[in-house]
Amino acid sequence: MNRIFVFMKKTFLASVMFLGATLSFAQTTPNGIMVFNNEKTIGRMTGTQKEIKATEYTFPGRIYDAHIDNVSNTATVQLRTLNDNGKRMENFGDIVHYDLNGRTVKWTKYISYVTSKIRYSGSTIIFSKGGNSYRLNPENGQDVWRAKNDIYFVDSSSASIGIGYKFELGNKVYGHTLEGIDLNNGKRIWQRELNREYGWNDALPVNDSTWMILSGGLHTVNVHDGSGWSYNEITGVKDYTGSIAATAAGFALGAASVALFGSGTFFYSTGYSLISDLVSNVYSDSTGYYLASRDKVSRIRKNEGTAAWWRGLPDGYPSKSYLFAKADTLFMVNFGFAFRGDKLISYGTPFFAAFSKETGAQLFFSTINIEKNPILDFRIKNDHILLLFKDRLMKYSLRDGSQILEKPVSSDQAGELMEFAKTGIYIDAAGSHLANLVLSDTSKHYIVASSGRILIFDTDLNITGDVDTGRLYDELLKLNSYTFVTRDNQSFIIDANNKKVAEIDVAPKAVNVAGNKLYFFRENILFEIDIAGLTGQ
Repeated sequence: MNRIFVFMKKTFLASVMFLGATLSFAQTTPNGIMVFNNEKTIGRMTGTQKEIKATEYTFPGRIYDAHIDNVSNTATVQLRTLNDNGKRMENFGDIVHYDLNGRTVKWTKYISYVTSKIRYSGSTIIFSKGGNSYRLNPENGQDVWRAKNDIYFVDSSSASIGIGYKFELGNKVYGHTLEGIDLNNGKRIWQRELNREYGWNDALPVNDSTWMILSGGLHTVNVHDGSGWSYNEITGVKDYTGSIAATAAGFALGAASVALFGSGTFFYSTGYSLISDLVSNVYSDSTGYYLASRDKVSRIRKNEGTAAWWRGLPDGYPSKSYLFAKADTLFMVNFGFAFRGDKLISYGTPFFAAFSKETGAQLFFSTINIEKNPILDFRIKNDHILLLFKDRLMKYSLRDGSQILEKPVSSDQAGELMEFAKTGIYIDAAGSHLANLVLSDTSKHYIVASSGRILIFDTDLNITGDVDTGRLYDELLKLNSYTFVTRDNQSFIIDANNKKVAEIDVAPKAVNVAGNKLYFFRENILFEIDIAGLTGQ
């Protein structure tokens, strides 16, 4: 009843707000969802001051996500209800499938964001709930088929095969059986045992038919028949300390969830809590794949999945890590953190190490003895690497791993350091231009701090200035030689020389291109703009 009352109240308010809209149209579905559309001027070309017009589609709820299919010219919009004070999103909402040609709502579907998710591949819509996946008919939203599988992803090259783990109904858990599902009929094509005991870390396309899956090691999977090799590694730890307390907390959390929301999950003890993500990224070159795990770093032959070499790491040191290479040397940054559930924890010991790519011989191993202070980010500059901590910067040599410089940073001065600033941020410059902050002076280091400022460091790691993040524009999308940037309630399209060519009076949450149209959303409105009108092409 609470969900229905909140929904009816918001629908009524939306109706009152838009009764006076001009040149607008609303279409109502049997469950009462109304979508208004009208044309509105939302910006201007900066050179000619020509107006930029957009079609606005106004939904009766906050837009959480939107998928545009330019083949059928439809929008699948996920709404997520706000609570009574309008400050927090609830864990439920509606999926609205909207025909952009006919300006009609084709169907709607209730979604719980705790138990359900939706994925897309072109015109294919996959809805997962309760250990099952369903393909939805795009015309009416009805189930075309059901598969007892939680489809993790859809292979984009074939667009007809979904891959995920089988749900073991008797145990009410997902097992270790990976399956390929024919998206045309929901039937299993193949299955393969692929251990997910320590969690699924990543899935990367290798070629048109093969994916690389990082889960308890490395595995290649042919999407058509499931074949491939496996290189197994340990990428987590079962922590048996505090399991009794964790069990009690789990029952308390489950009870609180039921009391507050009418539903919840009771956690029971497995005898341990899982510490995961004791693994690196996958680095590859023509000679093989490189991977660091809980106890070693390895080079793996591409065609066989066997170790060309492996080198042991000190017991208790490895954590989440990152591999990169320069010439014949493989470098490893060990951050000193891991995850217990969804919570980031300090774990292991931060270090910086190097190995021969050819033989695996250790070239240097530099331990960083700062207790419970993990590496948060790093940057490579010429012949050295900068390591970022919450309260300091360290500079190490790439040649021998020696420490060149350490510079503490007072939290009273800047707050805690968080990360190196990305290159996709811009600041106002002379005339009608913007400047890329990070690329404007590559001799400087730009670091985001918790104080809401970007600190500027010189080569000796002294702070020489700072910039309020409120003055910056964030890059959202590149359109050929044009870039879409946004700040507050304003956005710009800039050309390759960072000159403003169009100004838009909206700061969107996300931007997508479908065909010759640009789509973005803000709060409860989906905007549609002709790209040629923005770039003059």
